Amino acid sequence: MVLGKYETFASLGSGGMADVFLAIARGPKGFNKLIVVKTLKPEFVREPSFVEMFLDEARLAARLNHPNVVQTQEVGESGGTYFIAMEFLEGQPFNRIIDRLNSGGITLDAAIPVRLVSDALAGLHYAHELRDYDGKPLNVIHRDISPHNLFVTYEGQVKVVDFGIAKAASSSSKTEVGVLKGKLSYMAPEQAMGEAMDRRADIYAMGVVLWEALTLKRFASEESVSARIARMFSNDVPRMSAEVPGIDPRLDELVAKALDRDPAKRFQTAAEMRTALEGWISQTGATVRQEEIGQNLGEMFKDARAQVDREVHAQMASVGPSSRVEDLAPPTPVDSRGTSATPAPVQTVTQVVPVMPRAARSGRTGTVALVGGVVVAVVAAAGFGRFSRPASPEAPVAVAPSVPSSTPTVAAASSVIDEGRTDSFGVLPTVVSSDLNPLSDEKISLGRMLYFDERLSKNHDVSCNTCHALDKFGVDGKTVSTGHAQKQGTRNAPTVYNSAGLFALMWDGKFANVEDQVKGPMMKSVEMSSSPKRVEETLQSIPEYVRAFAKAFPGDRSPVTYDNTARAIGAFERKLLTPARWDKFLAGEKGALTDAEKAGFNTFVDVGCPTCHFGTYVGGTMFQKLGLVKPWPSTRDRGRFELTQKNEDYMVFRVPSLRNVAVTGPYLHDGSITSLAEVVHMMARHQIGKEVTDAQAASIVTWLGTLTGEPPHDYIQKPDLPPIAKNTPPPEL
Repeated sequence: MVLGKYETFASLGSGGMADVFLAIARGPKGFNKLIVVKTLKPEFVREPSFVEMFLDEARLAARLNHPNVVQTQEVGESGGTYFIAMEFLEGQPFNRIIDRLNSGGITLDAAIPVRLVSDALAGLHYAHELRDYDGKPLNVIHRDISPHNLFVTYEGQVKVVDFGIAKAASSSSKTEVGVLKGKLSYMAPEQAMGEAMDRRADIYAMGVVLWEALTLKRFASEESVSARIARMFSNDVPRMSAEVPGIDPRLDELVAKALDRDPAKRFQTAAEMRTALEGWISQTGATVRQEEIGQNLGEMFKDARAQVDREVHAQMASVGPSSRVEDLAPPTPVDSRGTSATPAPVQTVTQVVPVMPRAARSGRTGTVALVGGVVVAVVAAAGFGRFSRPASPEAPVAVAPSVPSSTPTVAAASSVIDEGRTDSFGVLPTVVSSDLNPLSDEKISLGRMLYFDERLSKNHDVSCNTCHALDKFGVDGKTVSTGHAQKQGTRNAPTVYNSAGLFALMWDGKFANVEDQVKGPMMKSVEMSSSPKRVEETLQSIPEYVRAFAKAFPGDRSPVTYDNTARAIGAFERKLLTPARWDKFLAGEKGALTDAEKAGFNTFVDVGCPTCHFGTYVGGTMFQKLGLVKPWPSTRDRGRFELTQKNEDYMVFRVPSLRNVAVTGPYLHDGSITSLAEVVHMMARHQIGKEVTDAQAASIVTWLGTLTGEPPHDYIQKPDLPPIAKNTPPPEL
């Protein structure tokens, strides 16, 4: 079967309403890659409600862009067949790892499963915090967290998979009456009884996963359904310490907290539970490296892996040349083995449990009927539970509206900003502090001098201020900047203002903070082209700098170092903040914005821009695929893929902050567009799938102007720099 550029060649499973296939994404000159394709069965294509359900899952899956969540590559329709294309994962589901450890008598450091669950919680927290197009929380609940739906790649990376039965705010937060979807052994009590639930149900399930991973036993292996539900209401949860003598009591308490019957007594967020687990790892002094986990996993499953390698590639070889090549598939990174594989499928079920009235909850229960569904661990988001046919006429079937237009438009916006619409934004702070780099006047003063000093570059002609001019809102206004020996890079220089508050720096998120980022340009050959040794020799040769470093880093025996140079510049940058009229409005000064600007904000929200551009910095909080809905016209720069060589990072970039966006053009990672209104048009079309009018784009641009702040003029004045010394390394071309 050919679906656009995807050619299927092997069936991976079938559910109530969907089929899953292994496929090749065909491209010219042998640029092929393995992909997993989920298709809506033909008999449901003619039923608009089921098409909408399928697309609803696709929309949610496409927006889940996190290293610890399975990635959706494309959603489309070809020849009347609706499909979701997902990344191919090479590894094993967590349940198989647990079974292998159990059957093989292999011992495992407790820190390893704790690390895996901690990483999975990072992905789960991301999904929980996902926001709708109006910037409001979606309140996504996975509802089927289990070891089957945590996938560990042979690189040691954990992926939360199977969001097929996930719930969001657009649907009821209460499980359908009489229908219970997921795996009973991992359900929180409120979920099992069909009551209203929230993200804490997923926390409970993660607790069960960790309990099983640490004890290598089934949490409810010997229980009947009635015994399982009865235990839920007695809160008689077996402690790990009763199953495995000698287990760390701190870890025992952490898992018990996640498994409390009362949601209010559990960890309240995935991030909170992850922090507790990371704290335990830190206290134990354990070092758990991702690559070591991957190596151990590959060794554990080497025989099965080799067999699947042979089978998959034999099937690939049997597929003839594709007759339709519509697009160039992203190149597949080849690992040291040059192969890919898929584990065998695992089973999951949709369970139908009659919900008991409250008066009967003393242990009386109903029956459980299995109504089918198969999910393949490797296919990640292919959960079929929500699409399974009802077990009886009484089981409800959702009725959804017909398929929406592929290019929806946006209505005219009001100039009244309703209460709650600004909840996902925040007022700019006065400083972004760091425990790792405490600020001091001496350190900031030194950092200011270093920021302007061209002698940190190899040819003494490029400083930080050259490409990030503080009197020009932290940019140079060029498509790409010119550095050492008139060389140019390939990406537009982002503004340095407000950058200390972003979750990652640079278009590909290469650096975690401003201190790390400072080191990049100093070493890069097309920018300052220096070296740590040369930077230190230069600064140590200038007496005034030696004294300034001693004041800035009084506890260091040898304060003039490359790392301290970065810390000083980073300290200076942590106060490069530009409060704007938008901040005054958020702080309660409603007259800070005009009616036209308020209408522009409403249009910004109505279009769906806050899906990515939210928070204090109106962006800078996440990575996102460029061309999320409609392919981006240029793939010359492939984003984070250039850095990681991972397929899930193809065309993925850090979402930029929109602070000062009206005065920091040209725009985008390649500086290819000079008109902000044109950028608005392109973002709406390619990222959201909507068309905005010129008037609406202009309205959004009007509001974006309120994000233009006031640079701290006194703070950014260029200081007098110390004179060069006789032994200062001379400039070099």
